[in-house]
Amino acid sequence: MSLRKNNFIIGVSVLLAFVGVGVFGLLPFGHANGMETPMVDCPYTESGSAICENTLDHIAGWQQFSNIIYPSLFVLLVLAGILYFIGKQNFSNQRQRFFRRKSYLHNKKLYSYQEDIIKWLALFENSPSFSYVRHS
Repeated sequence: MSLRKNNFIIGVSVLLAFVGVGVFGLLPFGHANGMETPMVDCPYTESGSAICENTLDHIAGWQQFSNIIYPSLFVLLVLAGILYFIGKQNFSNQRQRFFRRKSYLHNKKLYSYQEDIIKWLALFENSPSFSYVRHS
């Protein structure tokens, strides 16, 4: 799966999460005691300037706005995510992928003292002569 597709899926998931909180977060706000109609002299209305009769209900309602989680829906979402990532794993090739770095270092030949000297002398072979620099 490409990075662009992963970013798209994550973006859509975050958008759906915010829309879900926006739609379902106000359900427990409560419509008891005649709250279906707008309150008189409420500062949240256009023409009101008085404090609402039930200020604490407003504050408590907005505090609970994003705290609602439907347990069954949340568990289903977590389970779907786990199943998605388990389905993407390649369990048949797990050992080779885990030991890839170790096997690379194991197969790499170590340098001997003679090879170090040859590498050092190769630097002189490809470098310019000091006598050429002095006499030019």
